[in-house]
Order: sequence, then C-alpha cells, then structure tokens
Amino acid sequence: MSRRRRSREAAFQVLFAMGFTGQDRQEAALHVQTIASPDVRPHDPLAARLLGLVEQHGPAIDAALAKALKNWAEERLSPATHALLRLGTAELLHCNDIPPRVTLNEYIELARTFGDEETPKFVNGVLDRVLRDSGRAEPKKPSPERAHGGA
Repeated sequence: MSRRRRSREAAFQVLFAMGFTGQDRQEAALHVQTIASPDVRPHDPLAARLLGLVEQHGPAIDAALAKALKNWAEERLSPATHALLRLGTAELLHCNDIPPRVTLNEYIELARTFGDEETPKFVNGVLDRVLRDSGRAEPKKPSPERAHGGA
C-alpha cells in the first residue's frame, strides 16, 4: 500500500471515529493509533491536511456533497461511506496539487476496503459528480470512432 493511501486511510479512520464516538480530532487520532495497524499514522502530513480541510471547510464540503447526492439523503449513508465521501470531496475541492483522477481512484479503493460490494460504484458516482460540479473535471475526449465520423 502506498504511503499516500495509508495517509488517506488514517484520515478516514479518524474522521469515522470522530463521527461514531463524538470525539474531537486529537482524541480520535489517539484512539486510531492504539487500534490500527502500525502503518496507519493519523498525524502524517497528508492525513492531517485532509482532516484540517474537513474541519475548515465542513459546511462547503457538505453542501457540495449534498448537491452531488441527487435523490439520496445524507442520513441514509453509512457512517463509513459518509466519511469517505467527505474526505474525497475535500480532496477534490481543495487539493489542486493532486490530480482528480488519482483522488477518485484512491477513494474507490478505500471503498472496496471499508464498504460493501456496492460502495465503490456509489463512491465513484458521487465523487465524479462532485468533480464535474467543481469545474475541475477534464473534458471527455471523443472516442476514435466519433472523432473520425465512424459509426
């Protein structure tokens, strides 16, 4: 597992613990450190950056997420899926140094680990909508057949 994926996993575990236990970030990080594998470091720079973004921009992140969750109430999300989507949205909206496709792929992989069999598709769809709504999405390239007038 890459260092950045471990950072995202640590941020996820802390955010999940905060939502589940009501602990603040420091308490949740200490809790995660005691129960997670040694690879998960909640104070790692990327993990801290992502958690800070969720704390700093929480209302804007939640608004972007709510807009992307068409016909789906946030209350229906599992705590794990909600934490993944909040972190992914924070990264898409506020980490211009990370390519959006990398962010999407990383959160889909985390959804495979922490969700059920449908979670990766759901996370992909919601985060793709957040990306498109943000204006950071790369324009879709026409397929070779369409570009050359093929059938």
